[in-house]
Parts: sequence; C-alpha cells; structure tokens
Amino acid sequence: MPDNTTPYNPNILPAEGRSTFKLFVLSQDEVPQSFAYTGTGFAGNIKDKAPSALVIQTKYAPAMVHTSVFAKHPLKPKALGPQTIAVRNYDWILGLFIICFALIAMVRGLYFRRFSQVFKAFYNPRFTNQLMREGTLFNERLTPPLLIAYLVTLSLLAYRGAQNITGWQFPPSASYLILFKIFVLICVFFLFRIIIIRLGSFIFKTHKETSEYLVNTLVVSEVSVMFILPLTACAFYFAHYAADAALYFCFGLVGLMLLYRIIRGFISGLSFSGYSLYYLILYLCTVEILPFFVVGKFALNYLKSPVL
Repeated sequence: MPDNTTPYNPNILPAEGRSTFKLFVLSQDEVPQSFAYTGTGFAGNIKDKAPSALVIQTKYAPAMVHTSVFAKHPLKPKALGPQTIAVRNYDWILGLFIICFALIAMVRGLYFRRFSQVFKAFYNPRFTNQLMREGTLFNERLTPPLLIAYLVTLSLLAYRGAQNITGWQFPPSASYLILFKIFVLICVFFLFRIIIIRLGSFIFKTHKETSEYLVNTLVVSEVSVMFILPLTACAFYFAHYAADAALYFCFGLVGLMLLYRIIRGFISGLSFSGYSLYYLILYLCTVEILPFFVVGKFALNYLKSPVL
C-alpha cells in the first residue's frame, strides 16, 4: 500500500507572520540555538539538536524589533566597587541640646525673679545697677547653669560650622573628641579673657569699672544663649538649605551680640570720668575684637590641616 499520508508533526506552528507570541519572542535580545531553527524560526521538531549556546537574534530587521519588556532601569552606577555609607547619627548631640534646654528651664523655674532681672538688664542698664547692688552676679546660683548652656551651645555651633566650612563628615569615633576639644578651647578662651581683664583692673586700679564691665558681659552671654540655642538646634536637624540658613543666621546673631556688648561697654566706659576716649576704644578692641581674630585664625588653620 503506497504511503501517501503526511506524518503527524506535533510541532506544527502557524505561519510566521500570523503568530503574535512568536514575533514577541523573536523580538527579544537572545534565544537558544534550537529556537533559531530554519523553517519555523521559533521551534524545531523532535530531531533538532539540544541548544548548546545562546545566539543573537538577527533574523528580523531593526525596524521590526521593539523595546524589550526586560529592559534595564535608567539608573546609572556611580562606582564599580563597594562604597562606605556616611552615617550621620546625632543622637548624642540631641542629648546635649536636651541638657541645655533643661538647664535654662530649671533656672527659669527656680530663680524666676532673678532670671527676669537678668533679662531686663540685657536691654536696660538701670537693672544692671540693681543687680550689682543686690550682689555679685558671678556668685549667683543661676550663673553656672546658664554659663554651661552658653559654652556648650557655642561649642555645638562651632562644631556645626566646622562641618559646613570644611565639608567633612566627622566619624562617630572622632566627633566626640573634636567637640570636646572645641569646648575646652572656648572655656580656656573665656577664662583667659577674664584673667586679663581682672589683671588690668589691679594694675590700673579700676575695680568698680571692671566689675560693671564683666557684669554686662555676663548678662549679654546669659541672655544670648536663649536665642542661639534654638537656632543651633535648627542648624543640626533641619534639611539642606534650611539648615545652612539657620547656621548663617546664628553666626550673624552671635556677631550682633558681640557688637552690642562692645557698644554697651563703650557707653558704660563713657559714664566714668577721667578716661580718654582713645584709650577706651583701644582697650575694647584689645579685649573684645583681637582675641576673636586670633582664635578664629588658629581654628581655621587647625581645621584645614590634614590631621585633626
């Protein structure tokens, strides 16, 4: 019996132009070798060899190739090797801010009357004379907490400013030591300044004038911390431009407080007779302005050095 029947082929597929799924697979980047079988373009029959490699699909013209659904994401790598992630953890700095706010709240709650007199003496010299008549402000119980808050706030402000100027992100292991060095430097600076002023009072016999000048300086310092502390906290915890704006505004406020203290000392010196205007200006520049320029220059050279 003649064999005039066509054997059944289980791999018979529709015509090449009629299969949407086949066109989709062929439009992909790579297909196995068996998928590139001549005749179907998609799958061979049972006699095809097993795929041994992947080949680039080149059967269709570029105009017929569509974007693959497996395309890569548009993000571009910045580095090929592993990178160290800078961790900015300010939890311990938050503790310092809480301590400073707690000290100010404690002084306001326990010594409200004296605290109000100090605040009024900031803008009215008449209350400064009242403070001096009632006792030395340096021996008051409210002075140590406010001074500690003031010195810690200035140290945090200088620490944040060092980060902003140099662009460094201090590692956690070194940040504690850096802040402690800044704190010690500020304490030594204020202590040295007070010693120089006291020494000058003994040399020139100006005890009353020097005492009033130091009280004015202390009043300005104790009141200014209530304005500088919130702005310093904003410079640490605000984001990007807001933090920079708070930092620069805080530096400007410190400069204004310094200028106000100089003007107030100048007016206080004019109230005493027997002092030359020239020597008064020279004294204020020596005591107030020159130390800041010296310390600022030393701090900038220290921060720009390769080793902290």
